[in-house]
Amino acid sequence: MTRRIQPASRRTAKTSRAAAGGGARPSTVRARPAGRAAPRREAAPSEPTSPLLEFWSRDWVQAAKDAWNAGPSDEVKGRKIPRFWEWIDKAKQYVNCQLALAVEGLPGAGARDCLLLDLAAGRAVRARLASRDDAEASATYILKGSYQDWREIMGGFDMGKAVMYRKLLLEKGEVLEFFKSIYFWTESLACVQRIPTSFPVVSGRVN
Repeated sequence: MTRRIQPASRRTAKTSRAAAGGGARPSTVRARPAGRAAPRREAAPSEPTSPLLEFWSRDWVQAAKDAWNAGPSDEVKGRKIPRFWEWIDKAKQYVNCQLALAVEGLPGAGARDCLLLDLAAGRAVRARLASRDDAEASATYILKGSYQDWREIMGGFDMGKAVMYRKLLLEKGEVLEFFKSIYFWTESLACVQRIPTSFPVVSGRVN
């Protein structure tokens, strides 16, 4: 019997593949040519940050009115079922009153420690700072919290708990009538709560 002898070039190629990994397929990753830098990845654009507004300043009051009227974002709405927001839309049609937000122990504000919001069908048509006497005379409801409580609220304390556990105390107004629309109140106040807020520095410390 005649034995066939493979050409030396074939034997060399097969031996080289075996030595490289037992006949495994070569890698499909291409080596980067020397001296060429890796491609740069574009950084994700950062979200613009809103400037901090000083608590109870004129700009903060305007922002509170705007936030109240703008209502919750789509992201916030997505956390609850649509029927919840439908209920709020119906409830706010009957909210025609004046709400006063009062701060007890507000530093440097003089006598104007109340924010008055004139509401028509749940929408704030006017916002202004006023004295407690003015609020007592004209407001339908007064929600009062201490300065420290307001700091905690603006820092993210749950608004529903703030009202239910009396961090914000309903100091004036018909309790049953107010709580008929409680979810409208808490969600609207939560919009105000999301304003980027700073607190004034008094006597070398943040109050």
